[in-house]
Amino acid sequence: MTNIKKMAVNLFYCSCILFLFSCSKKTTEESVSPNDYPRIIATKPGWPLKNENGDLPVFNVRKNEVLQFTVMYSPTSSAVLRWIIDGTEVGTGGTFSFQAGEAKKHTILLQLSSPVATTTREGVINVYE
Repeated sequence: MTNIKKMAVNLFYCSCILFLFSCSKKTTEESVSPNDYPRIIATKPGWPLKNENGDLPVFNVRKNEVLQFTVMYSPTSSAVLRWIIDGTEVGTGGTFSFQAGEAKKHTILLQLSSPVATTTREGVINVYE
């Protein structure tokens, strides 16, 4: 084996060892503090923002069925997530189930408040026959 090949093989092995050791570090610090701006990270079903015409997103659900929402948000330790239907608070926390009654449209407001600010998402629940 030539010297260049030996150096290339040694360099490859050193790179692999460095890569393995750099990937084994664990982060123990929380990267979000209670004083951070509240963020809605993800929703299920997906919650798009208003479109370019200013129309709110619409969630369709059949009469007498349940529409289940789940939200990931931060900071979870100091923020409060409120679910507001037609102007009335109907729940708090990361999950909410909407029981569709009569066929009509409802406004839904997701309000996330922390000690420093509040952020919201709005939408329409369309209950159909």
